Amino acid sequence: LYGAGALPPGPIPVIVLGIDGTKPPLPEAMPLTEVPFPPTTTVFPLPPIEKRHEDQKALAQKSPFGKFEVVDGSGSYVQYSRPEAAADAIIRVISGGVR
Repeated sequence: LYGAGALPPGPIPVIVLGIDGTKPPLPEAMPLTEVPFPPTTTVFPLPPIEKRHEDQKALAQKSPFGKFEVVDGSGSYVQYSRPEAAADAIIRVISGGVR
């Protein structure tokens, strides 16, 4: 696609969304028919929210166009408690609005 000697495109923008933890966590067990997203796994107990934000910010900074944002009013899964925030982040990446 790029021809001899042409460089590939640079890294794409990245947005890492962090929870603020104000919503209660989802129940440990939900019938599969009620789960609004694929199950995920994690190590318990979770680190303090400040450490999680630190790690998420470091992840975002791996890209020269990375950005970390805390989503107010969010719980364990941003896409569940604040779906509009997740959709907005996707739209900003696609439209080139991440700076």
